[in-house]
Amino acid sequence: MALSFSLIRFVPDPARGEFVNIGAIAGDDASGDWELRVVSSLKRAKALDNRGVLPQATAFAAELQDHIAALEELAPTAEPISSQFLAARSAEMQNIVQLTPPTPVVADSAEAALELVFEQLVLDETPTSGTGSQVGLSAPASPPRTHPPQRSPG
Repeated sequence: MALSFSLIRFVPDPARGEFVNIGAIAGDDASGDWELRVVSSLKRAKALDNRGVLPQATAFAAELQDHIAALEELAPTAEPISSQFLAARSAEMQNIVQLTPPTPVVADSAEAALELVFEQLVLDETPTSGTGSQVGLSAPASPPRTHPPQRSPG
């Protein structure tokens, strides 16, 4: 099934442009199945946060999680999460928290889409296993690619 995802980026100083992906949201407009996951360790984000603004970024992620939970209740009153919702937030949010434009991903569910997104695009240094909206993934099985060894003269 075709779903959409957006990365949640922490940009402590937008003028500098450095960022860390701290989470992702994925889902399907047709079914309304949306999930959010954040990294299990904010170590990398804290390393860039010389202005002390990381709590604002984590508060945004918590509010978005609450928004998703509210939509799962019997009488949703919040604006539905959709690709259009994510695209609008991506265009609006150019400060310390940014959402990437919605990108298609093929997966069986929002949770499976997040598995793929975290594997490929989100570095979670101290991942945990399990289920839920704030679960990290295990490290990739293969080591990171490095440059080929230099041959010594001789």
